[in-house]
Amino acid sequence: STNGYFQLSNGLIYQWGQVSGVGTSTVTVNYPTTFPNAVFITICQAYSTNGNSPTSAKAYDPPTKNAGTSSFQILGSPDGNYLGGTYNWIAIGY
Repeated sequence: STNGYFQLSNGLIYQWGQVSGVGTSTVTVNYPTTFPNAVFITICQAYSTNGNSPTSAKAYDPPTKNAGTSSFQILGSPDGNYLGGTYNWIAIGY
């Protein structure tokens, strides 16, 4: 599945997903399930649909912000180098 999650017996939750068309804007992403307590980390990276890494001149690993228990935000490419890009993300919390 493109988006999903699993929870370990110790309560740690791993969530992942994919978002498209971020462009230069800030986009809010909702987690597949809410973290009951807190988020440790959220990471986002550019994704190539043709099986290759994005070209080095166009690669962009966008920063994330405002990671809460139900959503986070991806900051789009400030210079437009990866407009319309698709990004994979992962979040870990409990």
